[in-house]
Amino acid sequence: MEDRENGRSIKEFPDNILLNIFSHLSIKDLTHVAVVCKTWHRVSLDDFLWRDIFQRDWKIKKSITIAPGKLYWKNEYKRLVYHTPARESQNIQHHKDQVLHVSFSHNGLLFATCSKDGTFKVWTSDHPCKLQFQYDMKEFHWKYTQFSQFNMSDSLLLVSGVHFGESSTSGEIAVFSIHDNFELQCRMINKPYDVFGTWYNDTHLLSGSLYWTGDLNSCSALWLNMASQAIETEDESVVMRLFKFHNQNASSIRTIMIANCYSEQQRFFLKQRKIMFQHVNECSMCKAKYYLSTAPSCMNDSMDSEDFNRLNENTNQRDLCREESKLLVEPHDADNEPLIDVIKTMLNGTIEYKNEYRQAVERMNENHSSRELDGQKIKTDTANEIKKTVRIDNDLDIEIDECSCSSKKMMMENQSTADCDKFNLSDTQLFDSDHYLCDKLLIFTLGSEAYTPHQIGIKRIPALGTAKKMKDSRGNRILPSVSDNNQGLDRTYDKADHTFEMGGHIIGMCLSPDQRFLYVNCRPWPRNYRIEKPLEPPPLAQEIDIHVIDLERMIEVGTMLKSHKAYTANDECFFIFLDVSDEYVSSGAEDKHGYIWDRHYGICLNKFQHNDVVNSVAFNPIDPEMLVSVSDDNFIKVWRSRNWFHQQKNVQSATSNSLSAQNSFKDISQKLDPIDNDSLEMSD
Repeated sequence: MEDRENGRSIKEFPDNILLNIFSHLSIKDLTHVAVVCKTWHRVSLDDFLWRDIFQRDWKIKKSITIAPGKLYWKNEYKRLVYHTPARESQNIQHHKDQVLHVSFSHNGLLFATCSKDGTFKVWTSDHPCKLQFQYDMKEFHWKYTQFSQFNMSDSLLLVSGVHFGESSTSGEIAVFSIHDNFELQCRMINKPYDVFGTWYNDTHLLSGSLYWTGDLNSCSALWLNMASQAIETEDESVVMRLFKFHNQNASSIRTIMIANCYSEQQRFFLKQRKIMFQHVNECSMCKAKYYLSTAPSCMNDSMDSEDFNRLNENTNQRDLCREESKLLVEPHDADNEPLIDVIKTMLNGTIEYKNEYRQAVERMNENHSSRELDGQKIKTDTANEIKKTVRIDNDLDIEIDECSCSSKKMMMENQSTADCDKFNLSDTQLFDSDHYLCDKLLIFTLGSEAYTPHQIGIKRIPALGTAKKMKDSRGNRILPSVSDNNQGLDRTYDKADHTFEMGGHIIGMCLSPDQRFLYVNCRPWPRNYRIEKPLEPPPLAQEIDIHVIDLERMIEVGTMLKSHKAYTANDECFFIFLDVSDEYVSSGAEDKHGYIWDRHYGICLNKFQHNDVVNSVAFNPIDPEMLVSVSDDNFIKVWRSRNWFHQQKNVQSATSNSLSAQNSFKDISQKLDPIDNDSLEMSD
C-alpha cells in the first residue's frame, strides 16, 4: 500500500510505529505479518514487543521480570504454551482401587505408584509406560500402600503403608533393592502411619514411633535405620533413636522430610548431574549403556539385543525429529486448536503471589547473574572438591563419545558444562559421602493448639562428620556400635529450631529440586478463630493455599491463595501431594483435577482432568515436559507437552515415509529380478 502524500510504502514505516501496531495484534495475526517482508519479520522478533504481548496475554503485572536464567520473552511465551505438560498421552488402569501416590526416580527412568489395593507398582517412563515390577504388600498384613520414594542413587525404593485395623494408626516401611530384582531388604514399624518415612541419606532412612504419656500428651520418636540390615558382626547397630519430641493436645509428629543444606559447589554438582541424565535420556548410545549398567537385572534379563537395537532406533528417530515448534510459523497447536483459546483455558484459576515472594525472586535473579560470572571457578573448585572427598565407584565407567544427539548442542551452549565427548557418566554419581559434607534439615508437621497438623517444625542436623557419635562413610559406621548405642536415653526432649504457623490443616509438602524452598499445601482456618478444644479444630476452607518457605533464610516468602479445591472435613482430611520442578509447581485436588503453575509468574497453566479426587502428581525430574497424575478413579494418567506430540507426529511421518520407500524398493526389485535371471540364462 502506498502513502498518497509522499509515495512511501507501509512496509517502510519506522520501527517504533510498526512496534506500536504489532503490539495490538493477536499472536495469529502477528505470525501472518511476520512473513510479509524482512523488515516486518525483524520487528516481529523484538523482545520488548514480546514482553508486552506476554504481559497482555498472560495477564501478569508489568513489575514482574523475566524468569531467572531466561533471556527472551518470545521463548518464554513458547515454553508456557508448547513445552509444558498439557495433554494426556497415556491412560493406565492397572490398579484395582484408588491410587494414592506417585514418585519418580532421580534419573527419570522409572516411577512408582501406591494404591489402596495393597500393591505398589514400578513403571518405565518411556512412551508407552510399561509395568516392570509389582508387589502385593497384603502378604505382610498391610491394608494399603500410601507413599514411595527412591534414594538418591536410585538403587533402593522406600515404600510406606498402613496396617489392617478399623481404627489402626500403625504402619510399616519396607525397602526394596532395585538392582537386585526388587528384593526386599528390610521392614520397620512406622507409627503413626502418616509419618510416611523418608531417606536420611543414600543408605539410611527415618521412621517414627508414638508413645502416649497422658490423656492428651505423648512422645514422638524418630529412628535412624539401615536400609540393608545384613550385619557383619553382632556389635553393629541397625537402628538408633535420633530425636524425641514432646506432643501436647493430642497432636504428634507427622510427615517427615529431609533437606540438605547444599553449598554452591554441591548445587553446581547436582546441576551437572541433571544435565548428564538429560543427555542420557536423549542419546541412544549412552542410554543403552546406562540402562545395561544401572537398570534392575530383571529388566535387563527380559531385554535381548534386538530390544536394545529397537531402543536405539526409536531414540535416533527422536533425535532426527527434535525440531521445535516454530511459534511464528505455527499459530495453532498440534490439533489446530486456536492459540488464544488455549491461553484462555490456561488462565482459569490464576493465583496471586505476595510481594515477599517477588522480592525473593529478584534477589535470586541477582545471585544467579553473579554465579554465571563465577561459573568457571565454581566448576574447577567443585571438581577438586569431588576428587578429594568422593570415592569413585568403578562399577560404572561409561565414556560418552561420538555422540551426535541434540543434547550435545545444548550442553556445549551451557557455559558451565564440559563438552559431551569429554564427560564421564561415573563422575555424575552422587555418593553417600557427598551428603555428609553438609548439614541437614529435619522438616516435620506438628500441632500445638489442636490435634491436626497446623505447624511446620524444622530441626537442623549437623553434618555426620561433626555430629556426636556419628561418623562419615569412609570406612566408618554411621550408627554407633551396640555397646555405645543407648537409643538416646541420655538426652531430654528435643525441640524444633524453627516453627512456622500455617493457620490451617497441612495436607501436603514438597521441596524444590535445589532443596532451597519448601512448598506446603494448606487448607486455612477462619481468620482469628479461637480454638477452645484441641479435639475440635476450626472448620476448614474449601480452597487450598500453597505457602512457600525459604529454608535458607527461614522465612515465609509467599502464598498462592485459593489455588485449588478440597472438601472433606477435619476428621476425614487426607493428604494431597504436590510436586515442584525447576520451573513449575503442580498439585492434586479434590475437584477431580490436577493443576500446574509456573513458579515464577504464578499463573495456572493447565488442568489435568480425572473422574475423582487427584491424590498426587509428579514431574519427571529429567524431562520437565512429562507429568504423571494418579486418582481415586483408579487411573494413572501420563501428561506430555504439545511439543512432544508435535515430535511424535514427525516420527510417525518419518517412519511412514521410510516404510513407503522400502515397499517401493521391494516392488522395483521384484520386477527387476526376472529380467536379471533371463539375462543370466542367455549369457550361459
